[in-house]
Amino acid sequence: MIPTLETLSMLKREQVRCYEDIISLEKSSKDINAYLQRSVDQQDGLEAQLRNVERRMKDELAQKFNDLKERLDQVESELTNLIVAAENLYASYMQMMGPEIAFKRQVSELWDNICDFMQSALLLVVLNICILV
Repeated sequence: MIPTLETLSMLKREQVRCYEDIISLEKSSKDINAYLQRSVDQQDGLEAQLRNVERRMKDELAQKFNDLKERLDQVESELTNLIVAAENLYASYMQMMGPEIAFKRQVSELWDNICDFMQSALLLVVLNICILV
């Protein structure tokens, strides 16, 4: 069976459509590859931005930590100075008021002794009265 001109023409048109489909698929494939490449490039860019943000946040956090450490050292130094000043003030107070405080303590002890003596004497008087009666 010999193909007719019409069959050959139809096959030729079919062949042309196949070539057109192949060309269209190649173009679509190139478009898809270009899209994928843009997506990869975009992802790389986002990852680079993320690394930059992470690095910047780490730097800022380290700076804030150092600032807080410096402030803590300053507060500690000021607190130490206040403690030393308070100790010096207390020492000066004790130096000035020490004899007066010691005197007041002795007077208080003397008063306690007198009260104890008076209580004992009163008890003896009561006992003597009880014995005499």
